[in-house]
Amino acid sequence: MDSRCVLYITNQLPWPARSGGQVRESEILGRLSRNFEIHLAVLSHEPPPEWALSEISVETVDFVPPCPELGLKRGLPIRAAGYWSPSSRETIADLVRNYEPDLLHIEGSFLMPNVPSGVPTVLVDENIEHLSQRDREATIGRPSDEVERLYQLSISAWEAADICCVMSEQDAEVVFAANPHISIRILSNGADHLRSQLTRDGAATQMTGPPRMGYVGNFTWFPSLDAALWLVTDIWPKVTIHRSEVDLDLIGADPPLLLERAARRARRVRLVADPLDIAQPLAELDLMVAPLRIGSGVKIKVLEALSLGIPVLTTEMGARGLPDDVLSSACVVTDLNSFAPTLIELLREGTDLATLRTGAREAYDKLPTWDMAADDLSAVWREV
Repeated sequence: MDSRCVLYITNQLPWPARSGGQVRESEILGRLSRNFEIHLAVLSHEPPPEWALSEISVETVDFVPPCPELGLKRGLPIRAAGYWSPSSRETIADLVRNYEPDLLHIEGSFLMPNVPSGVPTVLVDENIEHLSQRDREATIGRPSDEVERLYQLSISAWEAADICCVMSEQDAEVVFAANPHISIRILSNGADHLRSQLTRDGAATQMTGPPRMGYVGNFTWFPSLDAALWLVTDIWPKVTIHRSEVDLDLIGADPPLLLERAARRARRVRLVADPLDIAQPLAELDLMVAPLRIGSGVKIKVLEALSLGIPVLTTEMGARGLPDDVLSSACVVTDLNSFAPTLIELLREGTDLATLRTGAREAYDKLPTWDMAADDLSAVWREV
């Protein structure tokens, strides 16, 4: 076991893993805890129930309650204010004194206002926050100064960290453009966590009935909810005009009432809420549709589908960060207005869906594993 001690600061308990971010953290921490002494600090408004702590694989877990009202008074962007208070900053400082970590790992630049100086720091931005905010404002048509405030906060965080890690080359270019002197590393996401639940031959079999489409997401995360609502209310009605027999599954955690109502009103749409095993409903799909308009980083939902040999239709946002040899296995729409027509065309007899299915199966062996992802981060931790 490596003698290095890591204080890992995040905004969510990684267990149970219900979102893509939780999957990434739980898979990586489970592996790195074999070689590092890891203490987890979770900036959360309230601790989870006791049963949620049963899967924890790190040395200790401390819950640090923030105070968003004080963060807003301090002038922090809304995203950062939700996880800050004078007491949370002091609690983190106490944990640093108690555990005497060799390094701090920070999951998101919006948490950096809580971080004391004087300890080597690795910052991981799974998403580039100001880009997500920019896309969100463009989608809902409500511009604000939040984009610029988040950008300035991110620059300060990137410059304060000893190493800044991102999930794609595109995100690395954003950080480099802000300051070319920032030390940047690109991490990978694994895609093999569902393989132990379903065999390769058990997924993505030839269609035997009406095609079943599906979308997977954590519906508490606005980019995922936006994609689901756009799919159900705009894209799907256009599809069912041409193919009335096709089905659509919306699969994911915590669907809000707004999405439930939209699914009930739509034709042949099934809401699969909070599945205990995401692999089972995902493996029933003939095509994964991911009409993402907001976000950055790498979308684990896309990796999960490809890992099970399921064809994927997505946007440039959904394909962001995919390796080139994997990207060729998906159908990527570059014009959002073309998403529905492309899906309709894929569903026509004798078109490219069978080719996509073959490509998805071939992508299986090209996808990174969580062992690789853990090795990436382990190398960064040892570098600091």
